[in-house]
Amino acid sequence: MVFVRETKETRENASREMALCLMVHLREELKKSPELLSNVTAEGITFEQHTLGVISELEGLFPGIGQEVPWQTEQYSANIMRDWWDNAARTPGRDSYEDSTFKFMNALTLDRIRYAADPSEEARERLLESAVENMIRTRLVERGLAFVHLLYVLSFMRRLEERRFEARGFAPTEAYRALSDRVENAQNAALFKYYYDLAESALQKSDRLLRNILPDSVADKLRENETPLPVHHESATVVFTDFVGFSRNAFRMEPSVLVEKLDRHFSAYDDIIDSYGLEKLKTIGDSYMFAGGIPEECSDHAMRCVRAALEIRDYARSQFETEKNPWSIRIGVHSGPIVSGIVGHKKFSYDIWGDTVNVASRMESSGETNEVNISEDTFRLLEGTIRAHDIGLRSIKNRGEMRMYTVDGLL
Repeated sequence: MVFVRETKETRENASREMALCLMVHLREELKKSPELLSNVTAEGITFEQHTLGVISELEGLFPGIGQEVPWQTEQYSANIMRDWWDNAARTPGRDSYEDSTFKFMNALTLDRIRYAADPSEEARERLLESAVENMIRTRLVERGLAFVHLLYVLSFMRRLEERRFEARGFAPTEAYRALSDRVENAQNAALFKYYYDLAESALQKSDRLLRNILPDSVADKLRENETPLPVHHESATVVFTDFVGFSRNAFRMEPSVLVEKLDRHFSAYDDIIDSYGLEKLKTIGDSYMFAGGIPEECSDHAMRCVRAALEIRDYARSQFETEKNPWSIRIGVHSGPIVSGIVGHKKFSYDIWGDTVNVASRMESSGETNEVNISEDTFRLLEGTIRAHDIGLRSIKNRGEMRMYTVDGLL
């Protein structure tokens, strides 16, 4: 086959034939039911107005094209869009050609024709921008139209165009094929970039979500398809907080007010523990749990946790000056060995286990209101660096009597 160079004449002839294919379909669009034609598009105009606008643009690009006689053969109809819909795109249960509108395909095909007629860089950029804009406006992803399927649609349209030309009595030349290649390459580049950016954005969102619920080091392993193994931590510090009489107070509050107040407190706690490099584990009702020394070990986990606990206590105390019905808080802290790991398959959860967790919870429930209550083990780790006073022995479930302290401040 001899290659024929694309010239202005071959470009005009091929793009005009492409425009005629679209014009035949657009005339059929205007014969559809009044209900379809009166549908309002995203641009705020009716589908009929949209279709007339596309026809007007084609007539501006190719004067006199509206008067050309539609051509037809026994094998193929003159309507390329109907052939595409009936033979390739329509699936069981979907509307017939007469009961469907093709705003997206009309706009996409018009973009192809514009660039086929004008190979300038400006026209190419317009095609890329317009293709992406049309996909966004029609919310293509929500319709489930995959990238590969869309490329197939465009390729199939090109094959139908070539069959139309053959039916007109002339075979598509190499010049036409070169022109079509140029148009397809430009449009495919726009589609690929759109879907690549979409996938990259989704990946970033999923990564942020994963890091919101898991420590960074654990999230990194999951992203690398590694299964994080349980880890034994010889020394860590666990902190629990909750509000005194929460159930009784919550019963008298409007749900929206209750949630807003919890969110305000817990968001403040999030900021505090982040500033000390601590790990938030969970909230259960009015209880907030965090720990230090996990997942990465550190020698000053007890001090970090107590500093954070003091700031949380001070924040809760400050609400007495601004809130109508402030909540009193209890905070419990204990240090010791724990095990950390990931549980769940559908919803991952990073959690910790061990007697240290249970004791920290008892420090909170048995402690003084609006104070930071620490165990003797935590006190020994911080002795000489904090001001604390002994509040005596408290009966701790499953542990008997344990000595407790409240922290007054730092030395």
